[in-house]
Amino acid sequence: DNEDYDSDDYAKTLALGTMILRKSKEKAMVDASYNRYAWNDPSDLPDWFVDDENKHYRPQLPIPQELVDKMKAKYLHLATKPIAKVAEARARKSKMAKNKLAAAKKKAD
Repeated sequence: DNEDYDSDDYAKTLALGTMILRKSKEKAMVDASYNRYAWNDPSDLPDWFVDDENKHYRPQLPIPQELVDKMKAKYLHLATKPIAKVAEARARKSKMAKNKLAAAKKKAD
Protein backbone atom coordinates (compact mmCIF):
# COMPACT_ATOMS: atom_id res chain seq x y z
CA ASP A 1 0.00 0.00 0.00
CA ASN A 2 2.87 2.39 0.73
CA GLU A 3 4.51 1.77 -2.64
CA ASP A 4 2.82 4.83 -4.14
CA TYR A 5 4.33 7.16 -1.54
CA ASP A 6 7.86 8.47 -1.70
CA SER A 7 9.74 10.38 0.99
CA ASP A 8 8.32 13.72 -0.23
CA ASP A 9 4.74 12.51 0.14
CA TYR A 10 5.50 11.08 3.56
CA ALA A 11 7.11 14.36 4.63
CA LYS A 12 4.10 16.34 3.40
CA THR A 13 1.78 14.04 5.33
CA LEU A 14 3.82 14.50 8.50
CA ALA A 15 3.86 18.27 7.97
CA LEU A 16 0.06 18.30 7.56
CA GLY A 17 -0.28 16.27 10.74
CA THR A 18 1.82 18.74 12.70
CA MET A 19 -0.14 21.65 11.27
CA ILE A 20 -3.47 20.05 12.23
CA LEU A 21 -2.33 19.81 15.85
CA ARG A 22 -3.03 23.52 16.17
CA LYS A 23 -6.78 24.17 16.28
CA SER A 24 -6.59 27.46 14.42
CA LYS A 25 -4.69 25.95 11.49
CA GLU A 26 -6.99 22.93 11.47
CA LYS A 27 -10.05 25.17 11.25
CA ALA A 28 -8.47 27.27 8.51
CA MET A 29 -7.58 24.17 6.47
CA VAL A 30 -11.08 22.72 6.80
CA ASP A 31 -12.62 26.05 5.83
CA ALA A 32 -10.32 26.30 2.82
CA SER A 33 -11.33 22.83 1.64
CA TYR A 34 -14.87 23.96 0.80
CA ASN A 35 -15.28 25.57 -2.58
CA ARG A 36 -18.03 25.86 -5.14
CA TYR A 37 -16.92 22.67 -6.88
CA ALA A 38 -16.86 20.50 -3.75
CA TRP A 39 -20.03 18.52 -4.55
CA ASN A 40 -20.43 19.22 -8.24
CA ASP A 41 -20.15 15.62 -9.45
CA PRO A 42 -22.20 14.93 -12.58
CA SER A 43 -22.32 11.22 -13.33
CA ASP A 44 -22.34 11.37 -17.14
CA LEU A 45 -18.76 12.61 -17.55
CA PRO A 46 -15.97 10.42 -19.02
CA ASP A 47 -13.60 8.73 -16.59
CA TRP A 48 -10.50 10.54 -17.84
CA PHE A 49 -12.20 13.89 -17.22
CA VAL A 50 -13.29 12.94 -13.71
CA ASP A 51 -9.72 11.81 -12.91
CA ASP A 52 -8.30 15.06 -14.25
CA GLU A 53 -10.81 17.09 -12.25
CA ASN A 54 -9.94 15.18 -9.07
CA LYS A 55 -6.29 16.08 -9.57
CA HIS A 56 -6.69 19.77 -10.35
CA TYR A 57 -9.84 21.02 -8.62
CA ARG A 58 -8.64 20.36 -5.12
CA PRO A 59 -7.32 23.44 -3.38
CA GLN A 60 -3.58 23.44 -2.81
CA LEU A 61 -2.82 23.14 0.87
CA PRO A 62 -0.52 25.83 2.24
CA ILE A 63 2.28 23.64 3.59
CA PRO A 64 5.42 25.65 4.37
CA GLN A 65 8.43 24.22 2.55
CA GLU A 66 10.71 24.57 5.59
CA LEU A 67 8.30 22.39 7.59
CA VAL A 68 8.33 19.76 4.83
CA ASP A 69 12.14 19.84 4.77
CA LYS A 70 12.24 19.49 8.56
CA MET A 71 9.90 16.48 8.48
CA LYS A 72 11.88 14.91 5.63
CA ALA A 73 15.12 15.27 7.58
CA LYS A 74 13.46 13.78 10.66
CA TYR A 75 12.07 10.87 8.65
CA LEU A 76 15.41 10.19 6.94
CA HIS A 77 17.19 10.35 10.29
CA LEU A 78 14.81 7.74 11.71
CA ALA A 79 15.10 5.58 8.61
CA THR A 80 18.92 5.50 8.74
CA LYS A 81 19.08 4.81 12.46
CA PRO A 82 19.81 1.13 13.14
CA ILE A 83 17.09 -0.82 14.86
CA ALA A 84 17.92 -1.93 18.41
CA LYS A 85 17.37 -5.62 17.65
CA VAL A 86 19.71 -5.44 14.67
CA ALA A 87 22.38 -3.77 16.81
CA GLU A 88 21.96 -6.43 19.50
CA ALA A 89 22.27 -9.22 16.92
CA ARG A 90 25.45 -7.69 15.53
CA ALA A 91 26.89 -7.41 19.05
CA ARG A 92 26.05 -11.07 19.78
CA LYS A 93 27.66 -12.15 16.52
CA SER A 94 30.87 -10.24 17.22
CA LYS A 95 30.95 -11.55 20.81
CA MET A 96 30.62 -15.14 19.58
CA ALA A 97 33.40 -14.54 17.03
CA LYS A 98 35.67 -13.13 19.76
CA ASN A 99 34.92 -16.12 22.00
CA LYS A 100 35.73 -18.57 19.18
CA LEU A 101 38.98 -16.71 18.46
CA ALA A 102 39.95 -16.77 22.16
CA ALA A 103 39.13 -20.50 22.36
CA ALA A 104 41.23 -21.20 19.23
CA LYS A 105 44.17 -19.22 20.68
CA LYS A 106 43.87 -21.08 23.98
CA LYS A 107 43.75 -24.44 22.18
CA ALA A 108 46.76 -23.51 20.03
CA ASP A 109 48.88 -22.74 23.11
